Amino acid sequence: MTSKIDESFIVIETLKMYLKAKRISYQDLVDHDGDLTVSILKGIFHRRQASLERLAQICAAANTSLFEIINMTRQDISHEEFLSYEQEELLASSGIHFLVFRTLAFDRLSLDEVCKQAGLESDGDTFRDILKDLESVNLIERHPQCEVKVAFKGSLTWRPDGPWMRKHYIDWSKNSSRRVLDTLGDLNTFSRFGFFSLSDQTKTELFTELNKVVSKYIKLAHYQHQLNSSEQTGLSWKFEITKSKQSTASYTNLD
Repeated sequence: MTSKIDESFIVIETLKMYLKAKRISYQDLVDHDGDLTVSILKGIFHRRQASLERLAQICAAANTSLFEIINMTRQDISHEEFLSYEQEELLASSGIHFLVFRTLAFDRLSLDEVCKQAGLESDGDTFRDILKDLESVNLIERHPQCEVKVAFKGSLTWRPDGPWMRKHYIDWSKNSSRRVLDTLGDLNTFSRFGFFSLSDQTKTELFTELNKVVSKYIKLAHYQHQLNSSEQTGLSWKFEITKSKQSTASYTNLD
């Protein structure tokens, strides 16, 4: 059972992510509400503790409501980090199913725009069958008047040992490596490759930190998507740890 302190911690974490996603600074909040100060805000977000009244005040200064932040918190707690095995299996087995789902869920295109990208007829049997398949694994919901809603609320994260990785990782890895070579020296691309040795304990700490970083920015991307951010840039990323007599690590971030 989650304690009140834990709930407060989680809500404040969600509020912090909201502010970051909307690019609202502490000074912006102070400028909007003179009863707030930067030091008060820093204390709240450092300790992860505040009264409901204070949280509501901060939310109002950020042009949102405490109810909305709590609702975002509940959605974040309830959504799965990964697709289910059945969902991933469907998307991994069919490129056209993946394209339709991705454009609906993450590109926010209309049904006509989705069909145009996929080369399908919006009133054709093939498109209807694809939507039926996606609905059968709870990725979408079909409603009257040709309305389609995305049912999956999580982030598009593949299981390390799931169907997608088993089928596509080799080709994806080759393509991502080629892109690194094609963009060497490009200021818009961050890439690194290195070798160093670590003790087993430090290696475990590295794994932990990498997981924290990935989880943090996947969550932030999820919030920005919920807020309909128009300034998002697609990123392809890859972390690999290759073990030998000495531990090695490489990491890549591709635009």
